[in-house]
Amino acid sequence: MQELKNILQEAEKLKKNGNFAEAAALYEIQYSNDEVRKDKWVGWNLAHCLRKAGNPNKALDICREVYKIDPKFEQNNNLYAWCIYDTHIKIIQNDNDFMKAAEGIVSLTSQENEFSPYTRTVYAVVDHLKKKPSYSSEQILHWINRLNPSLLDIKSSTIKGENGKDLKLASDLEKYYTTKSKALFENSQFADCIKICNEALSKISEFHYSNDVWLRRERAHCKAKMGDIKTAIEELESILLLKKDWFIQHEIGQLFFELGDKDKALSYCVEAVLNFGDADKKLKLFFLLGEIFESRADTENANNFYKLVYIIRKEQNWSIPQELIKKLKDNKIDSTSISNSQSLLREVKNICSQLKYNPADMKEGIIDSFLPHGKAGFIKTVKNESFYFNRNELKGKFENFNKGTKVTFFTQTGFDKSKNRQTINAVNIKLP
Repeated sequence: MQELKNILQEAEKLKKNGNFAEAAALYEIQYSNDEVRKDKWVGWNLAHCLRKAGNPNKALDICREVYKIDPKFEQNNNLYAWCIYDTHIKIIQNDNDFMKAAEGIVSLTSQENEFSPYTRTVYAVVDHLKKKPSYSSEQILHWINRLNPSLLDIKSSTIKGENGKDLKLASDLEKYYTTKSKALFENSQFADCIKICNEALSKISEFHYSNDVWLRRERAHCKAKMGDIKTAIEELESILLLKKDWFIQHEIGQLFFELGDKDKALSYCVEAVLNFGDADKKLKLFFLLGEIFESRADTENANNFYKLVYIIRKEQNWSIPQELIKKLKDNKIDSTSISNSQSLLREVKNICSQLKYNPADMKEGIIDSFLPHGKAGFIKTVKNESFYFNRNELKGKFENFNKGTKVTFFTQTGFDKSKNRQTINAVNIKLP
């Protein structure tokens, strides 16, 4: 027995110095003794060193044996859970095995224990479910509801990005709210979704990836679904000042169309068409514009948008929805006469441009200056008015636009984030 004690002392010394493989070999000698095997701490130390030495599978086997000795041994249960995490969560063999392993971890440990992989496992499952072809809001809610938000870390973490720069990640609490709000919305639990969005916006002071904006958008969607369309529009319009994305313009246009305001619906959808974004992502927008034009008895323009949706779907080898087939049939559109999407896309963009930019509203001026980074600048008119512009609004070759160049342009409302106020910016800038 004295020899075993000496081995134990040497193993503990090696473990303390970080020599885990050598320590594991000595603990294994001890563990092979039937009497010593009954000591749960020897088994735990062996499993701990095996995992640290990069052998989680063997460590997992030892943890199972120690669990039989004392199922309430917290240190072993945490290590047991980490070994399962290493071997079945980090490396997904198959879906059933993954989910069974996750259930095992959350039954072995608790969120209250800061050394357990409980929270990390829940988020691993949530991420796994999000990647599936069909979004299962019920499953995601089942797992995210296993977390107590009051126990989640509110601090964000930092990792090195691919470019070597520091990249800040959302905190566990921020991820909880963004995940749960979307799942509640998709599960048609709109009142609960609004409550969660409000809670997140009041509790988190620093958001990442514009999550505060997307939570407000989620809240607006819920209000629209609950029939409060006017409030939803107001919320989305305030978001649009910060995020001029085409899909937000599309959503506002859709809501105005539902209210029966065809002019505002058309205005926002026209903006969305001319805004940046891939055409194949805008099919619902194009179809809506077809419906808007059709409601205004403008069959020619309506048909152009229906044709565009059809030809893009054909070029992408996507199925043709029944509602589109019905439109083609009812409007007597010959689908065989549609050549390609690019020419048709140019045509509908030209239609939208004519609707958006009234020649009577056109202004003239000169480029007064470019900002040091060259991505923006200011235009001055003969009336000495000054308008900020973004380089993306210059229509033509950039080298043709210099300080002092005469230009024509239109104006639209923008938002200055640094000064937190609305602005009037120059857009659609062209050479005379």
